[in-house]
Amino acid sequence: MHSNRQYVRFSILLSLLLLFLVFAVRRLDKSLVEKVFLNSGYVTLNHIYQSPTFDLHSKNFSRIRLSNFLFTQALNLNPQSQLGKKGINLSLFAQGKANLSTTETEKKEIYDLFILRGYQEISNTDFEEATNWFELATAIDQETSDAWFYLGTVSTIQGNDEKALQRFHTALKGNGHRISSSQILCSMGWVYHWLTEPKQPEKALLLYNKAIPQTDITDPQLAECLYRRAELHLWRFNNAIDAAFDYALVLSIQPDNADAHINLIWAEYKMDNDHIKAELQLEKAKTNFPNNPLVYLRLGRLYVLTNRTEDAIVLYQDALISFPNNAQFINALKTLGSY
Repeated sequence: MHSNRQYVRFSILLSLLLLFLVFAVRRLDKSLVEKVFLNSGYVTLNHIYQSPTFDLHSKNFSRIRLSNFLFTQALNLNPQSQLGKKGINLSLFAQGKANLSTTETEKKEIYDLFILRGYQEISNTDFEEATNWFELATAIDQETSDAWFYLGTVSTIQGNDEKALQRFHTALKGNGHRISSSQILCSMGWVYHWLTEPKQPEKALLLYNKAIPQTDITDPQLAECLYRRAELHLWRFNNAIDAAFDYALVLSIQPDNADAHINLIWAEYKMDNDHIKAELQLEKAKTNFPNNPLVYLRLGRLYVLTNRTEDAIVLYQDALISFPNNAQFINALKTLGSY
């Protein structure tokens, strides 16, 4: 009932707007009227695409016809309007007519628009809406990797390892647009690294090893994939030498990466067992990165390993003041019997 009232209000407002434009078009600057037609058209389209019942053959034909009319009026005023042409294509796509009405270039533009909207919804943590936009993109183009990659990313965030791997495999078979095969491989490695039960570190390492040599040195994803591999070496395989090597590579790309700095100290400590050097370096890191909880976790762990339990408890308790409700500090204190 509430949605019906909203629809009535929406229709009345647009009708009044159209009446105004019919009379105003002769008196106002044409470019201004064109913008009003375009803005109204996109507002109408937004209602269509955000409708919870929207599908590729939406039955909401009244709004589709209205958006067509608005974009047509904009094009009558300015036949070269790219926004008007794109709006027409989007409204036709809502009727499932994209293949009949758009060129390959125009379909690519619509595809990119849907990817952008989906990515924005990921940023807004609305993963259901993000999935809708990415699935719309796959309906336009099944062969391009991007939408499948982002669908896999959403599944990874939601903890669905089976669906994530299925979507990443589909992305890997496709044609890369803005997403590289190395980025897909690294994301698949992350699923085996953290999501699958039981964890499959050997598969994760194989995928990281395959992804990293394919990644361009200028690609920001390289540092992320190297960091993930370093974590795997250090914590799953107890391989401090290879972990230290990868952390150092990360720092050669991202010199200000605090986590890599801190974990490189820990990897070197695992190699040489020099707790005095490690403590000095972690104290310096605590000064350099006071807002990073990882340095407190590593320093506290060092205290425990060197039989300084009371120092560790004090450190964790102080850290909880700066990082309230931090689960890692709470668990560390529980383990020490002080929470």
